[in-house]
Amino acid sequence: SGWFSSSDDSQVAHAFSHWTWHHTGGQLLVCDLQGVRSGDDWLLTDPAAHSPSTGSLGPTDCGLAGIESFFHGHICNRLCRHLPRPTLNSSSPPMQPSQNSSFAWEMANASLMVHLQQGGTCYANACATVVRAAESRIVGRKVETHIDMVERIVKKHGSDGGNCKTVLKEECPARRLRWKSISKTETEEAIRKGHPILLSFRISDQDWKEFSDFFKNNPLKSLSRLPEKTWSQWWSEKKIGHAVVITGQSKQCWYIKNSWGDNFAAKGYFKIEKKLLESLTHEFVHVFWYESDLTDSDRAAFSRQQR
Repeated sequence: SGWFSSSDDSQVAHAFSHWTWHHTGGQLLVCDLQGVRSGDDWLLTDPAAHSPSTGSLGPTDCGLAGIESFFHGHICNRLCRHLPRPTLNSSSPPMQPSQNSSFAWEMANASLMVHLQQGGTCYANACATVVRAAESRIVGRKVETHIDMVERIVKKHGSDGGNCKTVLKEECPARRLRWKSISKTETEEAIRKGHPILLSFRISDQDWKEFSDFFKNNPLKSLSRLPEKTWSQWWSEKKIGHAVVITGQSKQCWYIKNSWGDNFAAKGYFKIEKKLLESLTHEFVHVFWYESDLTDSDRAAFSRQQR
């Protein structure tokens, strides 16, 4: 669409789009990318592509107008400024930029791998993801594998559900990490900083069926509603909890990593509208650290990296 996020991480997507045009000799431009980062690795998904022949690559192929609109908005960065650019035929973009592009998604830094929980172990998988992500932000730390951490947590707390806060109380202090419950606004800010957030929420059996059916039939769409209930129905229904990890956001939606394997929804990830989540019983938990929490070894490792 020609619209770009100004975040530092989005520079990778900008440069990749530019490179695809150059690498194909102007025959293809891949854009409308969203993705997640794990360390130095990126997984970029849901692309659209423009070609010289409008529509030849599908309904999102806007042809030369799409390519020209991209370059009207694209500002080269250190990753692509050495690449040539096309000569633009107009002083303004043929298509108006739209913030509905996937570049509007802000993504956190967390492991990309989706796991398949065994029994009621979503709590262990979610805790392991956010703890490992926080510790991975400390230079030089040897981070326990996800599988080992989950197995250790489940061995102690069981496979029939568990309390995320209890687990974090045990896992964070030894790693000199902190955790706290935070608000929606604080969650949005944490995601902008690249920090994944643990989300726990509770819904009824009926709602879980609606939830599962929705993503079975609409894996790439955002869940925006669940069946309406009277106050007495809502109050009397037994709620079943689930723990997941928010790894990204747009203005309207949360992008969430589940632990039901990669056959669920969009390769194990799903989207839910922020307004809907506000109507459910839920809690956000942030795992983080301050510079004052770092050990001498942590500081030494950071100094060595800067040399």
